[in-house]
Amino acid sequence: MMSEEHQIYASVLVVTGGFISGKELRFWSLIKRQMLQFFFGKQAWLDIKIKLNFFESMIMRRRMRAQPKSLVAEFLSSKSLFNVPELTEVVLGTLLTKAGIGFDAVSIDQLFDEPRARKELLRKHRVVFLSTTFLRDISELAPVLRILKDGDNKLILGGPLAALMPTELARLSEVNMLAIGYGEYLVPKIAEWIKSEFKILNAPERGRLVKSGAVDLLYSGAPASRHLDDLVTPDWSIVRTKIGSMKLIHYESVRGCPYRCEFCNYPYLFDDTAFRYKTAEKVADDWERYVSELGVSYINCLDSLFTAPRHRLEKFCNILIQRRINVRWICYARAGDLKHQETVALMQEAGLWQVQIGIESGDSGQLINMNKRCSVEENAMALDNCRKQKVTSIISLVVGYPGETSSTIDRTFEFLQKHPADFFFAATFSTRVAGVPVLSSANRTKYGLRTGVTPYTVAPYWLHDTMSCGLAADHARRLTRRLMNEKVSLNATLFYQNMLAYDVGLKQPLLEAQHCAYKNSSLVTSALDGVHKLVDHRLQSQMQKMAVLKSEFSDLDFSSVVTL
Repeated sequence: MMSEEHQIYASVLVVTGGFISGKELRFWSLIKRQMLQFFFGKQAWLDIKIKLNFFESMIMRRRMRAQPKSLVAEFLSSKSLFNVPELTEVVLGTLLTKAGIGFDAVSIDQLFDEPRARKELLRKHRVVFLSTTFLRDISELAPVLRILKDGDNKLILGGPLAALMPTELARLSEVNMLAIGYGEYLVPKIAEWIKSEFKILNAPERGRLVKSGAVDLLYSGAPASRHLDDLVTPDWSIVRTKIGSMKLIHYESVRGCPYRCEFCNYPYLFDDTAFRYKTAEKVADDWERYVSELGVSYINCLDSLFTAPRHRLEKFCNILIQRRINVRWICYARAGDLKHQETVALMQEAGLWQVQIGIESGDSGQLINMNKRCSVEENAMALDNCRKQKVTSIISLVVGYPGETSSTIDRTFEFLQKHPADFFFAATFSTRVAGVPVLSSANRTKYGLRTGVTPYTVAPYWLHDTMSCGLAADHARRLTRRLMNEKVSLNATLFYQNMLAYDVGLKQPLLEAQHCAYKNSSLVTSALDGVHKLVDHRLQSQMQKMAVLKSEFSDLDFSSVVTL
C-alpha cells in the first residue's frame, strides 16, 4: 500500500506551450510577461526589434478585422482549429497513463493568467513535467520556473532546450532533472523513479544517467532500428473532454533530419544523430484510426520533413487513396521533393491541404551558403506546382544569413514576384544555438562572423562581413512590408490563427485587405519608426560595449551598419 506522501507524488502536472504564444486573452498579462522576459534577459534589444515587427503586424490585423461585414473580417473571425492541445501534452499523457501515473495538463498561458488555479495544481501535484518545445531561451524559461517551483516539488525539464543547453540548465536552482531525447524511453524510467519515492533512477537500456551537481541528466539513447513503428502511439482520446470535437490533431512521424542546413538546429534536438521514421503503413493505420474513431478532419504533421524518403511518401499517399481515408493534412516539405507536378498531384489527391516549405532565399548564392542542397529553380517549380494543384503554400524566409546584402534581398523579392507563395514568414537570422554548422570556426572565418554568447535571449547580437543583426531585422521588416504593399503574398503573422480556413479563392480579397491595412497604418508605422531608432541606439551602444569588453565586435564602424 502506498504511503500518503507517495500518493501525492504519484500524480504529475504536465506543462506545455510558449511563454508568449500569440493566443493571450489578457493584454496586461502579455505586457507583464514581456517585462519579466526583459528582466531575466541579456542582449535583449535585438529581440525587442523583432517583436516590434510582430506588433506592427498585429495592429494591421486589428484594422482588417474592423471592416464590418466583409469577407476578410468573416475569415479573420473564423474559429481557429489550431487551438488544440500540444502534441507533447498528449504524448506525455499517454505515456504516464500507460505507466500508471495520474496527471493533469496546463498551458503556460493558464499558469500566468489563472494564479489561483496554479496554486491549487501545484498543491495537488508535487512532480512537474515542463516541456521546452516552445520555450526559446532561458529568459523565457526562468519566469516559468519561478512560478512552478513550490517548496520541495520536483521539476523535470524535457524538450529542445534540455537537449541544446544541458550544462546551462543544470545550473538553474529550480531544476531537478533534465530528460533528454526520446520521451517514449524516458517517461517509463521516470515513472519508476516516482513510484520508488525518488530513491531509484535508472537510465533506459540504450541511454545513460549523468549527475551535474544536484541535477540528474537522463539521456534516452537512440532506438535500435531506423524505423519508429514501435514507439507508443499518442492517444488523443485522453484530451477529448478538454476540446470536445476532434476536428484537428497534431502528428509526428519522423525524428531528426537527413539534411544539414547550416543554420538549422533540428537534427540535434534528440539524443540521436540518425534520421528515423515511421513506415507508410504505420502512419496510414494511425490516421485511419484517428479519422474513424475520433472523427478527425485535419492532421497537422509536425515533422521537420514529411516528404522523405520519397518511396515512403508515395506509398503513404497511395494507401490513403486506396483506403479512401478522408482527411486533410498539413506537412513540411523540401522544395526539391515537390519539383515534379505528379508528386504534388498525388499528395493533393491523398488529402494534402497545406504545405510549408523552407524557401529561405531567392538568391542562389545564399542557398549555397546555407547548404540548402536545393536550387532557386527547384524552389520555383515547387511553388508553381502547388499553385497549379491548388495546394496552399506557406514559406519561410531567413533574412541576414552570412553573405546577405540588400541585393540578395531584392532578388528574394523578385523571385517571389514571379513565383508567389500563398503565405510567407520572414525571420531574422539567429545565432542562438551553439553547435549549428554556421557557427563553426571555419564559417566564422569565412564570413567574418562574430557573435554574442548568452543563453538568456533568443536573439543574441551578431555581425558578419556584409550585415549586422540590427540591419537584418530592419531588412526583414522592409521585405515584409514590401511583399504586403505590392500584393505579392500574404503575411502569415497576420493570418496564422485562421490559415486552416483558407482556400485559393480568398487570396485576392486578402491581398487587397492586407494592402489597405498597410496603407492605413502610416501613423502607426511612423511611430514605430521612432521606437526602432531608440532601440537601435541602445542596441548599438550595447554592441560597442561588448566590443570593448570581449572584442567579438571590434574593428567595425557600427554607425554605418546597425541602422538604416
